[in-house]
Amino acid sequence: KESVLRTLGNNINVQMDYKVFQDKIFDGITAVKNGKFTVSFVVPKDIQYQFGKSRIELYAETDDQSKDASGVNNNIIIGGSANTPNADNVAPTLNAYLDKPGQTNGIKVSKNPTLYANIFDENGININPSAAGHEIVGILDGTTQITLNEYYEPVFNNPNQGNLKYQLQNLKTGKHNLTITVWDTYNNSTTSTLDFEVIETDRKILKNIFNFPNPVSNYTTIQFDHDFVGESFNANISIFDFSGKFIMKFNSPIQNAESPATVKISTQNFGKNYNLQKGIYPYSVEITNGSQKEIACGMGKLIVID
Repeated sequence: KESVLRTLGNNINVQMDYKVFQDKIFDGITAVKNGKFTVSFVVPKDIQYQFGKSRIELYAETDDQSKDASGVNNNIIIGGSANTPNADNVAPTLNAYLDKPGQTNGIKVSKNPTLYANIFDENGININPSAAGHEIVGILDGTTQITLNEYYEPVFNNPNQGNLKYQLQNLKTGKHNLTITVWDTYNNSTTSTLDFEVIETDRKILKNIFNFPNPVSNYTTIQFDHDFVGESFNANISIFDFSGKFIMKFNSPIQNAESPATVKISTQNFGKNYNLQKGIYPYSVEITNGSQKEIACGMGKLIVID
């Protein structure tokens, strides 16, 4: 629903009230077939219970991104509560790691590590930024709180599952801990703590990692930017499941590299050889030199729908 906010009045010393839709309760991605789609989700407990108009924002694009469409409806009524809601006392699942799957406690990272988290709950995740005390939060070293709601990304065709990606910056060398807490729509919570050590390192972070086509069909090409133009190196692609379990690895030697670099992977037998189900699979890209020392890394996600 609309919230009434007030300007600070910094420039003209006059404060003014204005209305804005800011309390997002659901974010999802689904497939459109023949111009139609369906999405269902559980409305979280943390809403304004008085009945009132709300907003639905829609955006769609073709697989090749050559065409898109958008729309808004401001006449959706939300309010009240279900007479006989289903019971849910089960907390969401949370798999958190730094830089790449499998790196949980006691790992060594650079001063700018990236937090990743895979989150699932059978009734969905609470992403409402105004749900006081029920936000998705990270607490660094027991003191610094980071609100992570806006970094939550839904999984394709699954309204109850999503991922987080957030880069920590300029951490001091030494030991640290990061505690992440998430809530489901019934206000059950799960907490996970990562213990890690920041060290001085010359390892670089790969940028602009993505793969196309995505969702994958018979093949996909992974592309990434790097700082090793004209050099030769190995690009090691590792694919993981939702829980961070390693599934498969590809190695591609690259000579006289250009940036962006590309690695083409055949995915024709993904389901047959590795029993991959429909879903999103995180993958890591590691660049190693001739002595197999890792000199750069990064993460991406590929979507399997067949």
